[in-house]
Amino acid sequence: MAVSLFIALVMPEPARANAVVGTGTAGSCTEAAFNTALLAGGNITFNCGSSPLTITFTTPKSISGTVTIVGGNTITLSGGSSIRPFTVQAGGSLTLQTLTLTAGTSAGDGGCLYNSGSLSLVDSLVGDCTAGQDGGAVFNAAGGTLSLLRSQVNTSTAARDCGGICDYGASLTMDTSRLDSNTATARNAGGLGCFVAGTRTITSSAMSDNHAGGDGGSIYNSGASLFVDETLVESSTAVAMK
Repeated sequence: MAVSLFIALVMPEPARANAVVGTGTAGSCTEAAFNTALLAGGNITFNCGSSPLTITFTTPKSISGTVTIVGGNTITLSGGSSIRPFTVQAGGSLTLQTLTLTAGTSAGDGGCLYNSGSLSLVDSLVGDCTAGQDGGAVFNAAGGTLSLLRSQVNTSTAARDCGGICDYGASLTMDTSRLDSNTATARNAGGLGCFVAGTRTITSSAMSDNHAGGDGGSIYNSGASLFVDETLVESSTAVAMK
C-alpha cells in the first residue's frame, strides 16, 4: 500500500520592522519622519540629539497594528491643542514608553488617546489634554484594555465625565502611577471613571487634586469590579462608588 505523506509548512508572520525617527539632529525629527516610521510599525525610537524635543502633530494617528513608541525621556509628542494625537483601533496595540504626550484636543471623547484595542503607558506622562465630552486625557472604549505602569495623567479636562481617564473597556490596571489635577467640569469622575462590567485594579498609586462638578473627584465607579490597594487619594473631592 502506498502511503502519501503531506507536510504542511506554516510560515511565521513577518517580523515588524523597527524604525528610527531622525538622523541625529532636532531638525530631522519632524512629523513627516514620524509618519514614515509609523508606517513601518513595530518599535519606534528617536535619534534627535540629546536635548528635549517636541514634535507637534497636525494630523491624528490611527493605530491598527502593533506599535511601541520609545521616547527615551527626551521626546514630547503634542496635539498642538488642535487634534487628538492617537486613536487605537480594535485589534490594534499601542505602547507609549518613556515619553510625554500633551496638548491633545477632541470635540468628542478622549482628548489625547482613544482606545478600542490595547493601550499601555510605561514610564510616561499624558497631560494638558481636553475632551468636549468624556475622558479628558484617555477614553478606554468597549472591549479596550488599558494599563499604566509608573506613569502619570495630569492637568486634563473633560466637559462631561472623567477629567483624566474614562473606562468603558474590558479591563484597566494601574500600578505605581498618578492621576493629578484633572477636572470633569459638568459631571462625575475628576480623575478616573469606571463604567460597565469589567475588572479594574489600582495598586501602589496616588491621586490628588482631582475635581468633578458632580460625584467622585478622584474615582467614580459604576457597575465595575474595582480593586484598590496601597493607593493614596488626597486633596480631591470625594470618591464615589455607585
